[in-house]
Amino acid sequence: MKEKKICYFKMKLSLNLYFTKQLLIKIALMKKIFFLLFFIINFNILMAQVFKDLQTPCASTSQGTVDNFVISYTIGEMVLIESYKKNGLFVTNGILQPTLSANTKTGQIFFDGEITVFPNPTPNILVIQYNMLEAGIIMAQIFDAAGKKIITDEFIANSFSNRRYDLSKYANAVYILRLEYKSDNGITIKNGQYKIVKI
Repeated sequence: MKEKKICYFKMKLSLNLYFTKQLLIKIALMKKIFFLLFFIINFNILMAQVFKDLQTPCASTSQGTVDNFVISYTIGEMVLIESYKKNGLFVTNGILQPTLSANTKTGQIFFDGEITVFPNPTPNILVIQYNMLEAGIIMAQIFDAAGKKIITDEFIANSFSNRRYDLSKYANAVYILRLEYKSDNGITIKNGQYKIVKI
């Protein structure tokens, strides 16, 4: 009888060790899976930051205006977007506001939040929203795909405001917007180039 109890105890102990070992193997596997998922998610976030200039087509776009503020949206907007908060304003960057695509001349490029171009793609009205800390002049030029200048405009930029351009009379195509800012004291020169899609 005593031998049966010892044998039963050994068998129970052996089963406990077996199940504990199996549990530890499963935990180690779960750790590997968790690490792999963590790596994949972080890699995707990193790639989204590296390739943030990529744009996806959208099915529809529209906009509305209240005083100096323009509210616009697209259906089919990218899920990987950046957001900015400043002075109580919340701005989301995505298809609606493309990032700077090239530095075209000598000087600095615009800082985040200084220039916002939207909606993009646009069916007709293109809005350049600017927030310059120093008073100065902005020269805006829009070129078609052949490099022909279709719009030239120069305006004073000394606060938070916007400038609108009606593209309804132009063909649906890709256009280039070039902006150049010169401060009144002549010390600061900034420029940038944006790809605009007219739909």
